[in-house]
Amino acid sequence: MPPRCCWPWAGCRRRWRRTARRRSTRPRRRPPTAARCGPSNATATAPGSTARCTSASPAGPIPGPRIAQALAGADVVALELDPEDPAVQRLLVTEALRPVPPLPPALAERLQRAERAACVESPGLAALHPAMRAIVVTLAEARRAGLDTAWGQEPALATAARAGGRKLVALETVEAQAALLMPREAEAIAASVERSLQPLESGGGAEALRRLASAWERADLATLEDYERWCDCVADDADREALHELVDARNPALAEAIEAQHAAGGRVFAAVGAMHMLGEQGLPRLLAARGFVVRAVTPAR
Repeated sequence: MPPRCCWPWAGCRRRWRRTARRRSTRPRRRPPTAARCGPSNATATAPGSTARCTSASPAGPIPGPRIAQALAGADVVALELDPEDPAVQRLLVTEALRPVPPLPPALAERLQRAERAACVESPGLAALHPAMRAIVVTLAEARRAGLDTAWGQEPALATAARAGGRKLVALETVEAQAALLMPREAEAIAASVERSLQPLESGGGAEALRRLASAWERADLATLEDYERWCDCVADDADREALHELVDARNPALAEAIEAQHAAGGRVFAAVGAMHMLGEQGLPRLLAARGFVVRAVTPAR
């Protein structure tokens, strides 16, 4: 079976153009005018508010009415990172190109096969950190599942903050995120690539991504909190620890940074990934323990 290509790549452009011409005469569907709020929304009063909710549809990341109102009333917008900060982009590129120990030959071959199947194989990609290459493959799979980082919420919120003249701050450092995503030790690099490839090779990766996005859109907290059981990404204690480091282990520092922004005065709009809002170690509980009054805001049924 030939690899399934996504249209921007050279081997697929001709087919995409033919499809585009055939579809050009069809009436266009009207995009939604308002977004549905995700499950990770929370309002904290002391003295401002933290909230998160925008559309993940290809019609555009349009804030819903509650989020638009919260943004309009905020003095500060706090994100995990500012994705439009040139310094952030430079450091991520530098870390991605920094030499690291090679993968074991068998694992390197599996990664190359995955890149080929995803239609992203290139000399430029081969020069990157192996974990970043695996992330690129995962994102290509996500696009085929209908999820695209072009409609990500962090860039949309950063743009909204700048357009409204609001102060934009980062809750984390790019160095910390780079160290988490691109480890330097050979064993950690191999483990990271293995965890990325396993769900792709099993065929369950795309379905897990769709289920995650659907649960977020529907504010299905029960499904999100049960992520470890159905994600096809936790096979042993090592995988469980890696998931903890990726999500829960970051929450205390995120809570501290949000509290610091409130303490500086003004009203704060803080946005983080949905998985940071769940469970005993989630941000709502950590902020409540720091004296915030936290109220979940979910979409109308």
